[in-house]
Amino acid sequence: RLITFNLFNCLGVMPINNFTNDIKNLTLEKKSIISKLGIRIGAKFFFMPHFMKKNAIELNAILWKTFNNYNLLEKLPLPKNGRVSFLSDFDMPEDYWQAIGYLCINKFAVRIDVFERIFYLARQKIKIGPFLESSDLMNPIGCNSNQLSDLLNYCGINNINIGDEKKLFYY
Repeated sequence: RLITFNLFNCLGVMPINNFTNDIKNLTLEKKSIISKLGIRIGAKFFFMPHFMKKNAIELNAILWKTFNNYNLLEKLPLPKNGRVSFLSDFDMPEDYWQAIGYLCINKFAVRIDVFERIFYLARQKIKIGPFLESSDLMNPIGCNSNQLSDLLNYCGINNINIGDEKKLFYY
C-alpha cells in the first residue's frame, strides 16, 4: 500500500509510526517520487519543507482553526519570524502543532525539520555510546538542557544528571 495523506495532513506533518512497514518496503523509484513531490520522510514524521515558511504556517493555523471550529479568544500560538522554536503559553491539541509543522513538548514548540535534524545528530552520537549534552544539539533549536532532554526523551533517549548538572544521554 502506498502512503496516502488526507489534504489536511499534507499541509503540516504526520507521524510515521503507522507507516513504518510501508516505508521499509518502498523501492528507490517510489522514494524518488515521494521526494519529487516535496515530501520528506524523517525518523519520526513526514513533512513538507515548503509548508514550513512563515506565510504557510500562518495559513495552516487559520485552516486548522476553521476546520476544527476551534474557539480561542487569544491569538493562535505561532513562531515569530525566522524562529524554529518558541515557548507557548497555550495548551493546544497535538494536531494543531502538526498542522503548523511543529512538535510541542512541555510548552516548547520546535519546527519538525529542525527536530528531525537534531534527532539525526543524536542517533549518530548514540551509535558510539552514551553522550553528554552539547551545544551542537542545543544551538540549532535554541533550547536549554531541560528542553533538549524532553525532546530526546520523546525519541526514546533517556538521560541522567552527572557532575555539574550535565546530562548524559543513553538508550
